[in-house]
Amino acid sequence: MEDRTDLSRLLAGDAAAEDLARSLSTARARELTPRLLRRLHELEPGTPAYSRLRSVVITCNLSLVRALLRRFATSQVPREDLMQVGVVGLIKAVDRFDPLRGMQFSTFAVPTIEGEIKRHLRDTTWHAHVPRGVQENHLRVQRTREGLAARLGRSPDLTELTEATGLTPAEIREADTAAQARTSGSLEPGADESTLGLVRRLGDSDPELEKCEALIALKPALARLDDRERTILELRFGAELTQKQIGRHLGISQMHVSRILNRILDQLRPALLPTN
Repeated sequence: MEDRTDLSRLLAGDAAAEDLARSLSTARARELTPRLLRRLHELEPGTPAYSRLRSVVITCNLSLVRALLRRFATSQVPREDLMQVGVVGLIKAVDRFDPLRGMQFSTFAVPTIEGEIKRHLRDTTWHAHVPRGVQENHLRVQRTREGLAARLGRSPDLTELTEATGLTPAEIREADTAAQARTSGSLEPGADESTLGLVRRLGDSDPELEKCEALIALKPALARLDDRERTILELRFGAELTQKQIGRHLGISQMHVSRILNRILDQLRPALLPTN
């Protein structure tokens, strides 16, 4: 009796029917959905009766969207936004579903809803251009990593991720690197950040760049040195040998090495001085 009463009230498609649809348990909504869809299939699309019953079917299956959102719990997109996108997917599933094919509605609807959410995440949450395939790999790796971590009680290693996702280690590393394109934020620290903030973590001038500039400037002057001068220069500043060790290596006195070094430096110094 209760089954027929609930079904009759839902089929009425009025405001009370929508209230009842919202109050149904997930199991009860899943039980009644096939009958509602069969009736919807019999109605003429675009008629008031069709629109009212369509709205009831969608309301009955909102729990399906909420369940799928748990797979995207780590997304930085607000849950309310994802819920709206998921409902769009649910509506598409209801409109495309054919109950005469014998398929369960949830089996048909889940990929449609999930695809709509993935498409939204792919198109709206990347702050730099990332190829579509890499974006999809990133989402697959993220979900797989979370599932394995829950099952193993620890973070999975690269081999385990490779086996579970079917991706190569290079593809997994690429997907993890791509995740950096999904976040952006203010350079100033927020209320929940340490006093260092993001500003303090920005890169500073790299002293190695100055070395590169110096080497480029010295290149013509170095080319003018003879073989022995270049050897002494390399032993002193490359191998960091003392003048005495260099003299022993070349069979000359330490004083002679010192004179050669001074002459070399006198030749090289003008190349590093700024020109007016």
